[in-house]
This record gives sequence, structure tokens and C-alpha cells, in this order.
Amino acid sequence: MTKKWTILVVEDDALMRTTLVRHLGDKYRVVVAATCAEARDVFGRQRIDLVVLDLSLPDGDGLSLIQPFRQDGEAEVVAVTAFPKVQSAIKALKAGALDYIDKPFDLDEFDTVIAKALEHGSLRNEVASLRRQLPPVGGLTRILGEAQPITR
Repeated sequence: MTKKWTILVVEDDALMRTTLVRHLGDKYRVVVAATCAEARDVFGRQRIDLVVLDLSLPDGDGLSLIQPFRQDGEAEVVAVTAFPKVQSAIKALKAGALDYIDKPFDLDEFDTVIAKALEHGSLRNEVASLRRQLPPVGGLTRILGEAQPITR
């Protein structure tokens, strides 16, 4: 059985939100929020794999959500904006967004960004899981034995 990824679409424009839900809904489980407050609430109640985040929301700057989402969960963030500026892209990436896309966007390009973000998140989570399985650094000595100097 393959995993059905959960994507949180944070978008205040109802038409864009509906379009994204319809487009993504066949492949992914999609949940939505129209404001920063709704996004925080949804994110706090369920596991989210990817956040598609509009940077301009009615109750705040979407940039303020990126770092908490990246710290509090295992979600990747793709920032989206209708007001593209180089500075906002740089701020989003520095805050922890994996990618940045300008509206309006081509849905094929969007699909590529989404797939890349989900793959990146999956690999990042797998590495974290493997690291948790490793013994503590001191434990390696017990497993491998004391290191012996190489003599020639």
C-alpha cells in the first residue's frame, strides 16, 4: 500500500483554493486554510507532509508560518505568491521554504515542485529515522571494540 500524502493548502483566494484542491485531490489528501490562524489550527491537529503556503494572507504574513511549520513537524513548505519579488523569495527560502513559485503558475510546473518537495521530505524523514536507530557515539566503541592503532 502506498502512502497518501497530506498537503495543507493555505490560500485566502477561494477560487485558487478550490482549483488547487481539485487539482491535487486525486493524488493527495488535501486540507485547506484561508488564514494564518486556520493554518496553525489545522497544522496542530494533524500530520501534514507538505504546506503550499500563500505569503499574503488576510490576518498576517505567510512568512511568519514557515519557520514554525518546519520546526514543529516534518512538513516541507512551498511558498506561493501573486506578488513576486526577489526579496520575498529570498526571505521565504531563508525561513525554511523548500521552493517558491509565482502565481499564476503552470499546473505541470506546480506538479513538479510538489513531487520534488514530497520526495525531499520523505528522504529527510528517512534519514532522521535512521539516525534515531544509531547507537549513541560512545556506543559505537562498545559495538566495534576499542580502536587499535595501525602499525607498519
